[in-house]
Formats: sequence, structure tokens, C-alpha cells
Amino acid sequence: MADLEQDLRQLQGQLASTQRELDAEREQHTQDMAASQLRIEELESTLLEVESQSRIDGETDSSGDQGQLEVLLEARSEIEDLNRTIDGLREVQLEMESQLDGDNEEEVHALRTSLEKEEARRRAAEEKAQKADFLLRERQVQEAAVEMLEEDLDAISKERDLLKQEHDGISSQLEELRDHLGDLMDENDKLHDQINIYREQVGDSMLAEEVLDQLAEARKKVEKHRVERDEAYKKAQRYKSQVEELRSVMETYVSQIESVQAMGEGDALDALRSELIMVRERATEDLETMRRKLDEVATSGGRDVNDVAALQGALQDVDSLQKALREREQSLRISQRQCRKLEDAVEDRDKEVDRLKHRCELLQKHSGIESIEMDSIDVSTDAFSQAPSTIEVDMAEQFGGGKDDSVEKSETSRRKISFGRLFGKKSD
Repeated sequence: MADLEQDLRQLQGQLASTQRELDAEREQHTQDMAASQLRIEELESTLLEVESQSRIDGETDSSGDQGQLEVLLEARSEIEDLNRTIDGLREVQLEMESQLDGDNEEEVHALRTSLEKEEARRRAAEEKAQKADFLLRERQVQEAAVEMLEEDLDAISKERDLLKQEHDGISSQLEELRDHLGDLMDENDKLHDQINIYREQVGDSMLAEEVLDQLAEARKKVEKHRVERDEAYKKAQRYKSQVEELRSVMETYVSQIESVQAMGEGDALDALRSELIMVRERATEDLETMRRKLDEVATSGGRDVNDVAALQGALQDVDSLQKALREREQSLRISQRQCRKLEDAVEDRDKEVDRLKHRCELLQKHSGIESIEMDSIDVSTDAFSQAPSTIEVDMAEQFGGGKDDSVEKSETSRRKISFGRLFGKKSD
């Protein structure tokens, strides 16, 4: 643009200098014409004087007349030459003026054409500058989008590390719960065995004292079991609070975790319910048996009162054992609800993962990036999916049945889930 303005100023300067030269030449021609006109007037006046003088003096001398005639002829010839010169100068002046006008028009036209071309070039340059500015702003937007994406990737990587740590803690706590559940089931089996032994021993009235001793020992064991039950209940409460805290923490995690609903949960829970129903029925049968024996002793009248008291104590012990079984059943249900809550939290994280994946794809499309390799964000979700299924398989093993089906369904579900592809290469 500066070069165009400089060229325009140069053309204007050349036009002004040409105009000044033409004005100077025209002024010079005008002066020459004025001088020639004065010379013509002088010669005409001289000629008139000579003619008048010749008429006054007459023909005095032929030689003098001849000289005057020659002078007159020369004057006339000079006048004619001057007239022709004036006419030529006028023609030259007119031609110069017409040429000057034509040159001015041509130069003005050329200048206008040049100005139009320069204006078009200037507009083209402005359009290019606007396009360059637009591309620059678009590039800045893309760079900002890439920076935001990198920040999101860093945040996801940090959350992945936190997720691994929390997963290890959850796995250890679930393992402790599973071990504690196994211990409770073992104690439950032992208590059932003791009840069966008591039932056989109570059948013989001659062994009443021995039964009383055994019942006293059973009371001690029941009291011990009650203490252990209270401790287990406190542990369960602590585990419940920890699970609630873990659930609140897991709501902030981002990972690709497929649904774990089809990992053999139904078989394990059915086996657990069947085992609990069987235990409840067994305890009910034992209770009915003890009550029948107590009624038989009360109606026979030949039994000793101490035997009746012993049987009543045994009945109370059976009631306590049945209550303990109900408490264990409730503890198992609490554990199942906690597992389901964890699975619900996992499903919520699935939705969050899908949302972040969609957001990253939009950022990729907006920034024009062909593909972004996200191998560093390969969230270890296999461990998450394995933890609930492992617990369910172990519970199925302890409660009887469902192991093979649970393992098979867990393996099938894991084959269907394509972990590690949270951010793959963007499809065309």
C-alpha cells in the first residue's frame, strides 16, 4: 500500500512538472508573438511614414525613390514573414494546447486506471489480511482447545491414579468382608452341629445333668458368640460407613466401566437365599422338636422339674441361636445392598465416561485434529469388573453351588466388554 501511494505521488509530480514546462513554452510563444506583433506594428508605421513622406516630397530623385521602394518592399516582405511567423506560432500554440490537453487527458486516464488497479490491489490485500487474521484467530482457538484437551487428559490421568488407589482399598475391604462372612458361616455350621448334638443328648432323660452342663457350656459359647456378633455388627457398621464414603468418592471418578449386572450375580444371590432359607428351616425344625420334647416332658409328669428347666433353657438357647441367624442374614443382606450400590456407582461412572468421550470427540472435530492417541488413559477397569464378580463367585462357593455358572458368566461378560478403548482413534 505504501509503494502504491509513493508511485501515485511520483506520477502526480511528473504531471505537475510537465504542466509547468508546457506553461513555460506557451508563455515563451506568447512573448514571441507579442514581440512579432510589435515589430509588425513598427514596420507598418514606418511604411506608412515612408509612403506619406514620399507623397509629400514627390518624385525628387529617382535613385532615392528606388531606395525607398526597396526599403518598402523589404518592410512589406518582413511584415509578411512576421505574419507568417505569428500564424505559425499561433498554430504551434494551438497544437501545443491541444497536445497538452490530450496528454493531460491520457495521463489523467492512465492515473485513474492505475488508481483503480491500486485500489483493487489494496482491497485484495485487505481481504487477504482479514483472511489471515481470521485464520490466526481460528488457530488460536484451536490451540486453546488443544490446551484444554491436554489439561483434561492430565486430570483424567490423575483421577485414574486415584481410582487405582481407591480400588485397592475397596478390594481389600471387600476381601475382609468376604473373609468375615466365611467365618460367620463356619460358626453358623458349628452352632447347627451343636444343636443337633443337644437334640440327641436331650432325647435321653438319664443324661439330664450332662445336658445341663453342656447347655451351660453352650450358654457360654452363645454369650461369646453374642459378643462376637456385636463386634461383627460394629465392623459391619464401619464397613457400611466406609462403603458410603467410597461411593461418594467414586462419583467423581472417570473411567470406562461396563455394566457388571451380568456377571453371575443372580446365581450367587439365589444360592445365598437358598442357603439362608435352608438354615432358617433347619432352625425352625430344631425349635419345633425342642418344643415337642418340652411338651412331652411337661405332660408325662414323671420327669424331673430340673429337666424341664434345662429343656426350657435349651429352648431359649435355640431362640438365641435363631436370632443370631436372623442377624447374620440381615448382615448378609446389608452386604448385598452395599455391593449393589457399588455396582450402581459403577454404572453412573459409565455414563460419565460416555459423556467425556463425546466431549473429546467434539473437541477433536472442532480443532481439526486427525486423531489423539489416548493409550496413557487406559483405565484399569478389569480390576473393577473383577472385584464384584470375584466376591460373588466366592460367596457362591461358600453358600453352595453357582460357582461354575458365575465364573462362566463373568468370563463371558468380560469378553463382551472392550476396556481400554475409552479414547480410541477417531473414526472417519
